[in-house]
Amino acid sequence: MTNGPDSAATGLAGTYRPALWLPGPHLPTVWGRLGRRRDLVAYRREALETPDGDELLVDHVEPGSKAARRLVIFHGLEGSSYSTYIQGMVPLFLAAGWNVSVMNCRGCARVPGSLDTHIPNRRPRLYHSGETEDPGFVLRTLRAREPGPLAALGVSLGGNALLKLLGETGREAPVDAAVSISVPYDLGAGDRALRSLMGRQYVKSF
Repeated sequence: MTNGPDSAATGLAGTYRPALWLPGPHLPTVWGRLGRRRDLVAYRREALETPDGDELLVDHVEPGSKAARRLVIFHGLEGSSYSTYIQGMVPLFLAAGWNVSVMNCRGCARVPGSLDTHIPNRRPRLYHSGETEDPGFVLRTLRAREPGPLAALGVSLGGNALLKLLGETGREAPVDAAVSISVPYDLGAGDRALRSLMGRQYVKSF
């Protein structure tokens, strides 16, 4: 989706090539978690007060001016701004001239320096694949604050929520461009995959 000439994927489209030594869907997933670093990006953290009295922790990287274009990234299920795929994408967009912000869903933000420690939210409310109030709130806040182009990128569950937000807002969407990656739009099929023999390897029981 794009409402203007700028696209978050400009200069990046068509460059992906899967590694020959990591065939199939599972080996790249495991390699990404075990073989990639989660401390590549140094953020400036901002706590945005939500209308219901909670807070959303948004992590920013801003090498450009306040008038520069900005990309807002929405992570996947139980991810954060320190997820390996987020850490891998942010430098690419910085090099392409974007300021980058990552919204941490409620209860998903990690403590810098202790990346496996979650920061709890205040209110008894979490997030889900159809929850669009928090992403919309963050995008509208940044849109009102800065004059430059604003784009959004959602991965997995974050991509699902982003697409739903775009459908709800239509031409009034608070972004100029949007991209979704690996969206679980069929949640029933995703649930069945997680219940399979291989899928259960990705599920942690508490």
